[in-house]
Amino acid sequence: MQRVSHERTGTGEQNLIRYGTREIDFTRYVGIGDYTIRSMANPHDGTLYWVRWGRKGGVVSRVPATREGWSGADSEDVFDLGMRSFWAPTYHPPSKSFYFVSDENNEETFNVYRLPESMDGLERVTDVGYTMGYTFSPRADRLVFLGRPEKLGKTTCLFELPLDRSADPTPLFTDDDRMQIYPYMDPVIDDDDQWIAFVVKRNQSRSRKQLAIYSRATGKTEVVTEMAIGRNFLLPLGWHAHRLLLISDEGTQRQSVYEFDADTRQVTLVEENPYLAADGIYVPRTRRVVVEFRDGRHGQLVLIDAPTGKVVTRQDSPEFDFWWCMCHPLGDGTYSVSSKLRKGREVLVCRLDVSAEHGGHLLTVGYEPDLNQHQADPCEMRDITYPTFDLYQGKGARQIESVLFMPRELASDPARRAAIVWAHGGPNGRTTKSWHANIQLLVAMGYIVLGPNPRGSSGQGKEFEDLNNHDWGGGDYLDYEYGLRYLMNRFQIPLGRIGMAGFSFGGYMTNWAVTRPNGLFAFGISLAGVSDLARSVAESVVATSTISEMGDYDENAAPYHERSPIAWAEYMDVPLLLIHGERDYRTSTNQSRFFYQKLKSLQKDVDLLEIPGEGHGFRALDSQQLSFQRQAEFLHRVAPLD
Repeated sequence: MQRVSHERTGTGEQNLIRYGTREIDFTRYVGIGDYTIRSMANPHDGTLYWVRWGRKGGVVSRVPATREGWSGADSEDVFDLGMRSFWAPTYHPPSKSFYFVSDENNEETFNVYRLPESMDGLERVTDVGYTMGYTFSPRADRLVFLGRPEKLGKTTCLFELPLDRSADPTPLFTDDDRMQIYPYMDPVIDDDDQWIAFVVKRNQSRSRKQLAIYSRATGKTEVVTEMAIGRNFLLPLGWHAHRLLLISDEGTQRQSVYEFDADTRQVTLVEENPYLAADGIYVPRTRRVVVEFRDGRHGQLVLIDAPTGKVVTRQDSPEFDFWWCMCHPLGDGTYSVSSKLRKGREVLVCRLDVSAEHGGHLLTVGYEPDLNQHQADPCEMRDITYPTFDLYQGKGARQIESVLFMPRELASDPARRAAIVWAHGGPNGRTTKSWHANIQLLVAMGYIVLGPNPRGSSGQGKEFEDLNNHDWGGGDYLDYEYGLRYLMNRFQIPLGRIGMAGFSFGGYMTNWAVTRPNGLFAFGISLAGVSDLARSVAESVVATSTISEMGDYDENAAPYHERSPIAWAEYMDVPLLLIHGERDYRTSTNQSRFFYQKLKSLQKDVDLLEIPGEGHGFRALDSQQLSFQRQAEFLHRVAPLD
């Protein structure tokens, strides 16, 4: 195990990743953290603010508005955000301030913070163990938020707090045996401040999400949707009178737009999704809903009039991915929304015209940071499918949707080729044809990278996403293994030159792959991975995610032990590199520390890189460079290309 420091050894050397005799300019692969622009806007003057990540943290940059969008030439840095995350920013007009969710210095103790538009100081508003979604009361100076009193606790509350903090937060609803709050969706309050809509789960199941309504008149919370319907996805958008617009799959494969009538308690379809997944926002000013329908290859923006439920206009948008949690009114009938090109590395802010009439244009590009021109061009990315081990509806082998990332030059001799199967996080994440710094750097070294979306991944319907419930390391692992077979057959790569790498749940899957008795993967790179599922329930701030996928540990501990890589450590006979932030509370650093110690005691080929000061995600550029350099050295040892 090697521990490293953040001390710089010279600017020129610090920018290079060395792979054998080659040198790769690291700064061309990392520039904005995770390549999603995190922005907010002032509705009074249209000024845009965005967070630019540097070596020591984030800096808020102000960009003045123009008629065409925003002028990057006149931008200026206005606030040092430091080592803080930055999520779900909202402008609050009464206080002339921006609010956002953040931790401090990688502590993973998330709370709501206030940043005045004058940028003259930062104030922590909430003070609980873990805050997620939040909103403002429309008729009082109060913050309504979802959070846990304790960081590592399992109980979540719907809280209310005066913005002047003249009193402690008041719990309006607390988890009970019947239902538990799903905290990753913002609560939604009606205009009269009488009802608060939020999402709950039944028996900790991700497939049993329900809509709950808290009533101020009664002080009680009621589940108002059909219990028998299995919902993987439920997103309240906004109230119009006594009707709540929401996105749900309602027990079907597609996530579509629905309306809940608070008087009749009926849920009716407003607009059916032509694809599978959906997201969007409700715009109170114009009483309209902007929805993005999409799958892995297609996208469509739809503008819906809330009072009538009619579509105003629609626009194909296959090239963009949007971050709706960073969508902000500009005061002139338009919104700014953070986005990125689906097939490239460009990140940008789009201007969304929610007042567009039928046939009008919804979307224009408003701002593209100058950093994009300094980044490496993305490698070739291809959508492919390959057959896996089981049949689908009796019509032949199930096909696994994947993305193939190809190096610019491929060795003519197959014996000199090597490949990596990339396992995404989640487990209900998804690998798409978009910029991923880690994947792009691996390809720049010369490795073919295959990014499968195995059972349990999102974007392919509810049935597919449910297939790995209570089965981590089962069918989903075999889907990855059949990806290895695809690479062998397609590119004639020797079996001993294909490994697996992944981050978070992808790290779990990598740990699992290298501990399979008679497994096929030749090496593994596990980044912030999990090795012990029981420890994950005890030490992770997102323990409820594991419980919702694998069941209640207290009632059924056996699968937690059986599906933990550390229980199979003696069977590992290939090299493994573990990389973990020493302050990770999401996948506890102990997951890699104890796994490393167990493997070392068995004299296995394993190394551990702990990155000081880092949590889940390796936020600082110095930390990312340490991670990339160690991966390059490891790969050159276990599957060299030159």
